[in-house]
Amino acid sequence: MDFSEVKRLMDEAVAEHDVPCSDIAISYNGELVYRYMNGASDDLKSVPLKGDELYFLYSATKPITCTAALQLYEQGKIKLEDKVSDYIPEFGDMWVKTADGVKKPRKPITLKNLFSMTSGLNYNLLNNSIQEQKRVKPDSSTLEMVRAMAGEPLEFEPGEHFLYSLSHDVLAAVVELVSGMSFGEYLKKNIFDVCGMERTGFTLNDDIRSKMCSQYMWDAENKRGNLIEKVNPFILTPAYQSGGAGLISCVDDYIKFVTEMANGNRLLKAETIDLMRANQLGEQAYQDFQSSKKGYTYGLGVRTDAFGRYAAKGEFGWDGAAGAYVMIDPDNHIGIFYATHIRTYGVYLYNKLHPAIRDAVYQTLRTSLK
Repeated sequence: MDFSEVKRLMDEAVAEHDVPCSDIAISYNGELVYRYMNGASDDLKSVPLKGDELYFLYSATKPITCTAALQLYEQGKIKLEDKVSDYIPEFGDMWVKTADGVKKPRKPITLKNLFSMTSGLNYNLLNNSIQEQKRVKPDSSTLEMVRAMAGEPLEFEPGEHFLYSLSHDVLAAVVELVSGMSFGEYLKKNIFDVCGMERTGFTLNDDIRSKMCSQYMWDAENKRGNLIEKVNPFILTPAYQSGGAGLISCVDDYIKFVTEMANGNRLLKAETIDLMRANQLGEQAYQDFQSSKKGYTYGLGVRTDAFGRYAAKGEFGWDGAAGAYVMIDPDNHIGIFYATHIRTYGVYLYNKLHPAIRDAVYQTLRTSLK
């Protein structure tokens, strides 16, 4: 198979767009068919990428979190229509912002609202409730921090709009409560060990940092990436296991998860994956989502091409704040995982490079797909 166009895109990203590194793996029919990396891993951009480097996944954590929660759904331990307050009582005493001030919501937040980002929660990490919890207990657990999140008013009535938010962090706390394990323990036993992902987890220490690619922040004014510390602002405390953005992994690990989701049924049944990649948004929420991923809609925690407007109907996935890209196509058994480590480079990475990668992979595999 000729993936020369994918290689060209990877090389162009580094050489012409100041992407510090490009690291990609592609699987087809359950087999790794392409692996390529270029760029550098160190602060001086002098050490060539080897392919075993670690990255902050940021929101590429979300498909794994939603897979974990859907496993509990398959087992009948949770239902999509369940109220979040059935598990975390603090979410039963919420308020919602309205044009006439803050009022009691007409509807409760459901687990489906968490999955589909229609809960009314936001992504404000600096709100008073979160900051006060961190002040009172700097080593607060996942569940303690999530309980604190219930102290802020909702942006809208649950179910009425789409808003990217801390919903999947709350979902991780539900997984903890239902499973009786920490979120990290649950993921290791039920996803990472199943897939053979030996280098993925929430642990962040000096040893892990030494194995991570250098991290950058895109400076749009000067058109360059500026070196920043290897920190993740979504990790709210040392004990907090963020279901929305907390995992650390490498390309060789994450492609195993992607490949399993595109080919097997060890993580989820085919009908559950179909539910995951089905449109879950009403008309208004769908219109809200268009500002994020034009042409796509949103399923249970993933962007999904439910209408077949792009490469293949039903391909789904998500991305991450430092440039990661996840694409899973169960119908054609294709999986893609791409990683880099530069934040706030939205227009180029998400609007240009990621779609170009998708299209180049399908172009290469077109003959095989017939």
